[in-house]
Amino acid sequence: MMTGVNMKAILVYYSQTGNTEKTANLLTESIEKKDIKVTKVSLERSEESSYEEDVEDAKKEALAEIKTTKTDLSEYDLLLIGTPVWCGKPATPVNTFMEKCEGLEGMKIATFLTHGGGGSAMTFDKIEDELGPKGGEFVGRLELSSDEIENEVCRKKIEEFVSIIL
Repeated sequence: MMTGVNMKAILVYYSQTGNTEKTANLLTESIEKKDIKVTKVSLERSEESSYEEDVEDAKKEALAEIKTTKTDLSEYDLLLIGTPVWCGKPATPVNTFMEKCEGLEGMKIATFLTHGGGGSAMTFDKIEDELGPKGGEFVGRLELSSDEIENEVCRKKIEEFVSIIL
C-alpha cells in the first residue's frame, strides 16, 4: 500500500461534457483525504472542434492539438489518467498526451473512464497498450456510466478504486 505525505500523484484528464471532470474532482478529493498531494491537469484543446468531429477523429485514433502541459512525469509516484469513451477509444487529447508523456518507469498508473453506454474494455486496453511500454505498472481501472455519475454509486466506486490503487 502506497500512502503518505511524501507520495505525489498526478491526475490528467480530458472532459467534454463534464462527467470526466466530475469524476476527476471526486477522485482528487478522495486521494487527498489520505494525505497524498494530487496535481490535477485538465487537458485543453488548442482549437475548438465539434463532438461529431471529435468522435470521427477518435475512431481513427487521431491526435488533437493540446495546449502545453507537463509531460515529464518522473517526479510523480502515481499517474491517474481519465477520458471519456469515444467509439471504444480514448478522447483525442488523451491520445496526444499519452504519446508525449515520459518518465513513467516504475510509476503506478490507474485509469478512469466515463461513458454513456459502453466500449470501456477496448479503451482501457488502448491506454495500457500505449503507456505500458513506457514502463508504468497498471494498478487499477475505474469506469462510470453517465447514469452512475449522477448517484451514490459514483462515490462508492471511487472509494473502492482509491483503496485498490493506494
